[in-house]
Amino acid sequence: CDPKVQRAINRLQSPWDLRNAAGLLRERGIDRLNLDLVYGLPYQTMMGLEHNLELAVEMLPSRMALFGYAHVPFFKKHQALIPEKALPGVEERLAMLTFAEGCLTGNGYQPIGLDHFALGGDELAIAAERRTLHRNFQGYTADAAPALLGFGASAISALPQGYVQNQVNTALYRRTLDANRLPVAKGIVLSDEDRLRRDVIDGRLNLFVRSDEQEEAWRWVEPLIDSWSSDGAPRPYAAGTWGPSASSAMIARDGFSWSEEQ
Repeated sequence: CDPKVQRAINRLQSPWDLRNAAGLLRERGIDRLNLDLVYGLPYQTMMGLEHNLELAVEMLPSRMALFGYAHVPFFKKHQALIPEKALPGVEERLAMLTFAEGCLTGNGYQPIGLDHFALGGDELAIAAERRTLHRNFQGYTADAAPALLGFGASAISALPQGYVQNQVNTALYRRTLDANRLPVAKGIVLSDEDRLRRDVIDGRLNLFVRSDEQEEAWRWVEPLIDSWSSDGAPRPYAAGTWGPSASSAMIARDGFSWSEEQ
């Protein structure tokens, strides 16, 4: 909450503002809060980042996201007002990231994916442990719903068929609603290849295996491969057949037979 940093990014808010907002939400039954933390901001120092982390941990949100500030004045014109020399260098950013990750994990937050953290009892941490975690364009989630609807100006909705974005201009968004029309500004229809990419990003379990599962599979396969050196390599057989007669003899030793041969 360094005022110099906040003035540079035009986000003026005091620790009291944050604590008060969290308190009001909790008083009204909203007790699962998320916080976004940003490192690499203009004029940000390691000490300033440490103070921010202390405040964030004190507020005890269920989840936190840790993002690096992206300086792209060629895309966001207002960022040109920030002098380049005010930005931390690459090594400083890496040190900030490492320090922040250590602070969060040291205070009971479990790392989720690349940039999210959740308290141990949170459903996101539970989903990660059970391998039911999903990732959509908004981030990590325990919700497997195929559709995500966005409400409000500029909101984005994700559907099985593709994505749509609402009007960015608030006045135009409201006029479109008043006219009883969907306030959609643009959209994109996904191809089969696009959907496959989305499944990969989402981390579908049928596309990936965990390292411990891979190690267990090799524990069974490696002895078979090693046996080929002494017993000879596997004998090929024609596709669509039950293989060589030796395969029937092998299972017969254990009292089994192919159902078609009974």
